[in-house]
Amino acid sequence: MSQKKIHEIHQKLGPRAIEILENHPYEIK
Repeated sequence: MSQKKIHEIHQKLGPRAIEILENHPYEIK
């Protein structure tokens, strides 16, 4: 996953976005 995509998701989901992605790596592609 690109840094740009991670940044977009972080903007949408807020501060816990990275934690959420790490816990559920296959839900968001």
